[in-house]
Amino acid sequence: MSSRYISRYIIGAVCFGLFFAIIALGLQDFGVFQHDKDGYAISDASSYLNADSSGSQSGQQAYEVPDIRMQTIQGEEFGLRDINADGDGGDSGGTTAIVNFWASWCAPCIKEFPLLINKVMENPGKLTLIAISVDQSYEDMQGFLDRFPQHLEYSRHIKVVWDPQSRIAQDKFNVIFLPETFIINQDNKIVSKISGEVEEEELQILDELIY
Repeated sequence: MSSRYISRYIIGAVCFGLFFAIIALGLQDFGVFQHDKDGYAISDASSYLNADSSGSQSGQQAYEVPDIRMQTIQGEEFGLRDINADGDGGDSGGTTAIVNFWASWCAPCIKEFPLLINKVMENPGKLTLIAISVDQSYEDMQGFLDRFPQHLEYSRHIKVVWDPQSRIAQDKFNVIFLPETFIINQDNKIVSKISGEVEEEELQILDELIY
């Protein structure tokens, strides 16, 4: 084989390797390779969210919630760790929180939202829903909310946050697919993660946490 063909072979192999290296790095950025053997993220931003392989976890180990400041679409600023001070949850004075990531184009999100709202309405002062939209369009997000006007009646305990750049969804919770829901107890621990549409039985853990 001539040196010219050997050079072409080497250059081709190098380019081929670089091509796959770039793809691998790109997938890692999107979280595809940032998962442990059970399928959940182990990146620095969300190592506290490790869980078992089921869609819903009430797991054996709870993780501290990230220290995040947010603003509702009404302009109210609050910290995720401050939710416990906002309710009337028994002797402790705190509330259990549901953090739900959704978008107007997500069919399962539309289906599960009434269930989450009803859960808050059944437990006023003891449960807070933080509904975080990753819609790119404010109008699309508002159109979604218009389908569920009852959320306005409980605005103190249903906080709607707009996250069009996914700075909370991806950067803090490593959310890639929607919907995704996290349950936070009164000790500011993430005790359950629900991937996909929330079912009634998956919220039974709330009955144990609300007191």
